[in-house]
Amino acid sequence: MANRKLSLKEQAKFFAFLSSMLQAGFSLQKSLNNISILGQKNTKKIQKIQQGLNSGKTFSQTIRPWVSQTVYFQIKISEQHGNLDLSIQELGNFLYGASEQVQKLRGLLLYPFILLFLLTGMCISIKIWLMPQLKAFSTSVDPVSSQKMTFDPGQFFKLLGMIVIVVLVVYLLRVFSWWLKQGSLTRHVWYAQLPIFGKIYRLYSAYLTSFELSLLFRCGLDIQEICSYLQEFEESSLYYQLGYELECFLNEGQELNMFIRRYSFIPHELLLFLNSGDSQVEMSEELAFFSKSSYHNLLRESEHILTWIQPILFLIIAAVIIGTYLAILLPIYSSIGGIYK
Repeated sequence: MANRKLSLKEQAKFFAFLSSMLQAGFSLQKSLNNISILGQKNTKKIQKIQQGLNSGKTFSQTIRPWVSQTVYFQIKISEQHGNLDLSIQELGNFLYGASEQVQKLRGLLLYPFILLFLLTGMCISIKIWLMPQLKAFSTSVDPVSSQKMTFDPGQFFKLLGMIVIVVLVVYLLRVFSWWLKQGSLTRHVWYAQLPIFGKIYRLYSAYLTSFELSLLFRCGLDIQEICSYLQEFEESSLYYQLGYELECFLNEGQELNMFIRRYSFIPHELLLFLNSGDSQVEMSEELAFFSKSSYHNLLRESEHILTWIQPILFLIIAAVIIGTYLAILLPIYSSIGGIYK
């Protein structure tokens, strides 16, 4: 458990508290020491971060084993070009909001999943104990009709379920096989095109891209310098591949507008800022504002999707209940019809 990454909730608490300490004027080492004293659960991890800092490592290097790759990259960008405090503050706000959404999702899923669990138990009980009794009753009441009956509801739903499961498994295996062969750029384009969740991902990408560009422009980097900087990351990462592709694109004499339109996960609103003719400082401020706007839109859209989850699950539960009743009642009606023949 010592090497386990921090959970989303733990990361949110860590960065929110660290941001508060830094804004209060404490140094990074002193802030970590205070968190170590107050946060008993992850004290060993924080002590390892402090040891890494004391040995000359950067904060991003020490935090890397405990956080996601995206968080690590954001911290690395900010500490190499200043504004580490601002980046930590933004991370605290974003991760705290994401943690709240996850908690709401769990709350929404709890009751439907309890119902689904109970229904599954009921269906298994019906299959094991009730259906044999109904079959025996149908045979005893009208043996001729029961032998002639060609429609078995239980077998029908079983066959239908098996077909659906096989189709889903084959489709998911094909998607997974394709996904493993793709680079980061293709994968993120695919994420952005997913139904329903694609919009959430595009908003998240707009928030992250605009915030990081805001930091880089604030440090005085132009597009060519940003391309070179992004290629300092790991070759398999999205940052490296974006920097490499963009540099090749510009070296071929093509316009930046075409590159942004080429990838659906890059917010097209960037074109308005990059073509405005403003200075880098002004663009940095505009992108920071757009980043906050994208963050609020992300929260609002996720709230909207969450409101649909429970009704959809309850519809599934209703379909299971109706199917269960049909599986029980149809044999009974068939037997009753045989009595009055």
